Amino acid sequence: MSTRGGGIANVYKRAFGIVGPDESVLKSEGFKSPVGWSSDGRYFVYVASGQGGDFDIWAEPQSGERTPQRLLETPFNEAFVTISSDSQWLAYASNETGRYDIYVQSFPKGTIKQQVSIAGGIMPKWSADGRKLYFLAPDSTLNFVSIKPVGSSLEVGSPSLLFPVRVVGGGIYIGGQARNYDVSADGRFIIKLAGEEPASSPITLILNWASSLKK
Repeated sequence: MSTRGGGIANVYKRAFGIVGPDESVLKSEGFKSPVGWSSDGRYFVYVASGQGGDFDIWAEPQSGERTPQRLLETPFNEAFVTISSDSQWLAYASNETGRYDIYVQSFPKGTIKQQVSIAGGIMPKWSADGRKLYFLAPDSTLNFVSIKPVGSSLEVGSPSLLFPVRVVGGGIYIGGQARNYDVSADGRFIIKLAGEEPASSPITLILNWASSLKK
């Protein structure tokens, strides 16, 4: 991301390992946070601030006129968007219920939308096969739900606990768009852990300090 050419956080790309000029991917005046390309290469997905300051989900086609399309426009905040490996579904966190919960929505049409967390959650991440969706719960535990597409709908299992984790920001951090963990194709996790709390300093109480000054 760069501020070059005006605007805030414009997005550029460059081929890996090749020296050459950057190619502009997305340029606009407002703040935006890139999510990435769909696996079929048809769309570049990003989150951008709307007129009310909340974040909405957008997709820019990578062919034709490349006019950005707003996938979800609400008076709420959508964050931590992630695309399934088959490019058929988006998962994200939204505070439309008054707290952040995890939702899954069909992509790119958005005709199907389903809440998959039941007690809050942020930072969703698809498994490599698209059959599980991981997320961080408000109690700083990592959870997952099983996902099974059935025709034009979803079968979603109940959230299951994986393990507690000290992710940076705890279970309520929503100040950015990046997850503080990732999961590999074989199911192993890499997690940005919060540092240990510093030990509290002992309190020393000095008595009769005024009398010592008279000596």
